[in-house]
Amino acid sequence: MRVATLDDKPWMDELIRSEWANVSDDYSDIDNIYFDPSRMISYIDDGFMATFVPITHVMADVHIISNRDDTFNKSIETLERLKAETPIRSLIAHIPFYNERVKAFAEKMFFRYLGINPRSFLKNGELIDQYVYTRCL
Repeated sequence: MRVATLDDKPWMDELIRSEWANVSDDYSDIDNIYFDPSRMISYIDDGFMATFVPITHVMADVHIISNRDDTFNKSIETLERLKAETPIRSLIAHIPFYNERVKAFAEKMFFRYLGINPRSFLKNGELIDQYVYTRCL
C-alpha cells in the first residue's frame, strides 16, 4: 500500500467512473469535481483506495473504493495506519440512501448512524438524501 497524491487526473477519472465505485454523483467528470489534492490523504493498493478529506485537524470525511475480496481487512489496516500517521481521530461518512451495500459496510466497520443529510447528493438530476455515519479511531 502506498500513500498517493491525487494529481493523476486520468487515473482518478477512471477510478471514479469504475463500475465498482457506483457512488459518483452527476458531477463525476474529474474536471468538474472541486478538490484540493494537497488536503487529501489517500492510501492506494491494487484495486483499493481510501481517501480522507480533513474537515478539522482531527476529523476527516472518508471515501473507500474497492473491488477486492479483502476490503474489510484492508480498510481496518488503513484506519490503523491513518491513526498512526496523522492526528485524525474521527471519521464521517455520507452515504447516498440508495446504496444499502455501502451502508451495511459502514456498519460492519463500526461506524455509528447519526442521521440524514437531506437533499444533499445530486444523482441523475435529482437531489437525494444521504445517511451520515461516524466513527472514532
